Amino acid sequence: MKDYMLEPNYLMLSEKYIFEKNENYFFCFFPENEKTWQVSYHELTEYFVRKVDYQDLESIQLVCMLHKETLKETYDLESILQQYEEEAKNREEKSKEEKIREESKREKDRREMEENQNIEVQENSYYNKARENYAVMEEKRYGPIKKFAKRFKSGKWGEWEDLITEADDYE
Repeated sequence: MKDYMLEPNYLMLSEKYIFEKNENYFFCFFPENEKTWQVSYHELTEYFVRKVDYQDLESIQLVCMLHKETLKETYDLESILQQYEEEAKNREEKSKEEKIREESKREKDRREMEENQNIEVQENSYYNKARENYAVMEEKRYGPIKKFAKRFKSGKWGEWEDLITEADDYE
């Protein structure tokens, strides 16, 4: 735009007027455009927000940052992109640190699990040897069963004179 001394406000920044050929982008220039380039660019970022691939975390972060910054009255695209690049580097460093922490935690958990398994094996072998020496005594829970067995053997189930049946009402 500077080479041809063109006014940036006349640039059509709409998805309909941006073309791509061989990885080169072409824009339409319309001298009677009524929008400023800031407003046009903000509308373009709104389009990006609608069309972004939500599976790609990096593109989501870039589009959201651009859209948020274009909501301001004045903004500088170069500073926005520099800020994004710095944040991307910070995120990359943090992700590397997190991966290292996760790997060390997994290694620690694996060691603890192996130690626990070794302790369990040792405990089980001790109890297997020691079981021969201990007598196991159960609690007496068979009281009602024992009563039933005595009545069944003796044939006595209670006093029959006190038994009231439905037939007694009809006599």
